[in-house]
Parts: sequence; structure tokens; C-alpha cells
Amino acid sequence: MSKCICLNVFMLYLLSSMLHAGLKIRILVTVPDYTPNRVVLCGSTPNLGSWVKHSLKLSKVSDTKYQVDLDLIKYRDIAFKVTLGGWDTVQKDSEFKDVSNFQIFEDQLVDGKTYQFIVDNFNGFQEGGSDHTRVGNFQFLHKFPSEILGRNREILVYLPPDYLSSSKDFPLLIMHDGNNLFDAQTAFLGNEWKVDEVMESLHQENRIEGVIIAGVYNSINRMKEYTPVKDPEYGGGQGKLYLDFLTKELIPSLHKKFRIKRGPQNTGIMGSSLGGLISLYAGFEYSKYFGLVGAISPSLWWSDRYMETFIKAKKKTNIKLWLDMGTQEGLDETGISKPLKDARSMNQLLQSLGFTNSMKYQYFEHRGGTHSEKSWSQRLYKPITFFFGKMN
Repeated sequence: MSKCICLNVFMLYLLSSMLHAGLKIRILVTVPDYTPNRVVLCGSTPNLGSWVKHSLKLSKVSDTKYQVDLDLIKYRDIAFKVTLGGWDTVQKDSEFKDVSNFQIFEDQLVDGKTYQFIVDNFNGFQEGGSDHTRVGNFQFLHKFPSEILGRNREILVYLPPDYLSSSKDFPLLIMHDGNNLFDAQTAFLGNEWKVDEVMESLHQENRIEGVIIAGVYNSINRMKEYTPVKDPEYGGGQGKLYLDFLTKELIPSLHKKFRIKRGPQNTGIMGSSLGGLISLYAGFEYSKYFGLVGAISPSLWWSDRYMETFIKAKKKTNIKLWLDMGTQEGLDETGISKPLKDARSMNQLLQSLGFTNSMKYQYFEHRGGTHSEKSWSQRLYKPITFFFGKMN
């Protein structure tokens, strides 16, 4: 190869290296004062998650400022949004309307520069407005502190229709995935449980006693918090930590703030999928706190069906238990539902351990039910009336 050709190749390589030289910038974001301690970016480049992963966590500078240093390829536009860990908590404007992506164009990129942005609001924190779908009386517990979890949590509390007009105490129901329960604005893919609509309707029909429901928003640690032990493939296993948070920090605080009946017979826990799994676990391991347990489409497959082994060893508990599953959940290529088989196996086990009294235990198969908020909302009235119905 001639010297001229080698020189040209070298020059092209050098030019390419210069054009793609890396640079470091800092992004500083000002957020509302109600913001929890987790702020992340999701954007157009791989280190911003490629619009899929909400995993680039910002460091806290103050209560309202977070920052992160980014290594970027020079001369490439970047775009991103700020969230609290998912699209259900994406940034909004001052009126909680959608906003355009934050952008930095290639000709604005300067090595070592700090770029500042302001987030007016995050989805899920609106108290009202034309877009929200909440019905009834609510109170937000923003940034509820937890020393046990080491981070703040968002809690949305539903109050029964007669709470403000009476002086009586009410039973309490803790529900997981609080962001999916009441409002399409915060629910996964806009699909909510419609817990508030169901409760308001049952109350108007005089079918239930009033119930206070505390919806605990999930977090980026959902899988860890909703699982009692580690799974060889998926990890997890921080369920006791999460349940300690509920029983030692959240529930005592709720008792101080609201008029709530005491005792496990007046305290329920309910959730779906992994939330159903951790609720079932709580019924046997934390029965001195929870006497009403709703396991909706529980993920009984977790860690080689650990819950069956656990319950066999635990055996005795004085809880009132609801267990259900949809017949169309998790269908394989042959049309068989393994989740349904697991639920039937759990039902047989529970019956063998004495769960045969229909006033204390109910098992239900939702014909045509899928693993979805839509199906859970359709049958929610069943466990609610089982626990809190006026005939009980």
C-alpha cells in the first residue's frame, strides 16, 4: 500500500474520531417540592434508555433540584423526558397537560456545560381537573417517609362517602399498585381498576359498610417488594421489608390521621399478580395485622410455587381469605392456563388445611377473565362485598 493511501486512511480515521469524540455534560432539573426521592430520565440515546428504560437516576442536590452527568457522542441531538420511574409519572406542565420533550441540539453541545430544565408537575399528583377519572373523596400523602424502605412513597387514600358527614370509625383496606386503582391518568397504559367507582356504587346500593382504602403507589422496586423470597431467575425477595413498612410505619400513621377501626378483623390487604402474592403471604406471616386478605390473580408460580410450601408449613391462621383467577390468564400454545392450574392447586391445599367455611374463605374463577386491570375491575365487587358487605 502506498504512503499516500495510508495517509488518506489515517486522515479519514482521525476525522472520524474527531467527529465522534465524546463529551461530558451535566443536566440539572428543578422539580416540584412534592417530588419523591427518585427522579430519572428516559430519552433518545442508549444511555438515556432509548425511550424504553427509565433507569438513568439523577442525584439529589436539594429538595427541588436533581442532576446527572452524561457522557455523550459529539454532534448528536438528544431528547428526553423526566419521570419518577415510568410513563405513568411522566413530567407535565403547570396544568398537568402533556409537554414536549426536552431537547439539546448538536450545535448546542459543549463539553463540561450544565444544561438546566424545569419540570412543573408529574403525572399522578393532580388533585383535580378535566382529565382525571377519580370519583369521591381523596387525600394524597405526598412523599410519605419510610426509614424501613429508605425512600419516600406516594399514598392515595380513598375516603367513603359518609366519612365527612359522620364521626364513626371505618375499616381499612391496604391495596398495592395504588397508581393503577383510581385514575386512568396514572394507571398502567391508562387502564385503572375503577376502585372508586365500584366503592361509590356499592355504597349507593347500600351493599357495604364504608371503607377507607389506602392505595400504595408501586415503585421501581415493585418486583422486590411484592415477593417474599428470591426467585432464581428474577431475584426479588424484599417482601418482609415492604410489609414491615406497611405495618410499622404506614398503618400507624393512617390511624393517627384518619378514623380507622383497629384490629386485624378490621384491616385488609389486597392486590393482583405479584400484589396478590404478597397479600397472600401477608395473611399467613402477618396475620396479627391483616385479618382480611384478597389474593387477586396471584403470581403463585413465583420461586417454584414457594407459597404452597410456605403455607403447608405455616398452616394455622385466622384470616378471612379471598382467592381468585381468570380462566384466560397465561394461556399457552395449547390453550392451557398454568396460572389457573396453580390457583386450583392452591385452592385444594387451602381446603385441606381447613379453609372450607364459606364465610371465611371464597375461591372464584372468573370465566373469560384475563390478567388485566379490566378483568380485576369487573370482579372487584365480589371480594369487597365478601369482606365488607352488610350481610357479613
